[in-house]
Amino acid sequence: MNRFKIAIIFTTMVFAVINQGCQKIEDSTSTLEQSSIFPKGQLAPEKFFTGNAWVTGLVNNDSVFTTAAGNVFFEAGARSNWHSHPSG
Repeated sequence: MNRFKIAIIFTTMVFAVINQGCQKIEDSTSTLEQSSIFPKGQLAPEKFFTGNAWVTGLVNNDSVFTTAAGNVFFEAGARSNWHSHPSG
């Protein structure tokens, strides 16, 4: 995967996160899941987040470049804890 493809994937993910944050959050979880581009995913581990966050993988892990792409949905007030990713 060259740098251009990585930049395209990263840019797409950024726009998706911005779009997700701009959408009106509905009281009903099922309404939110139906109107979202990406599924809400699984509740994220507490060691990586403060508050409720949900993670879903967007592509399979790549064993050659050790990359992965995913989407994180943050509940209001949720934040990432400081952490690192093995490949950068």
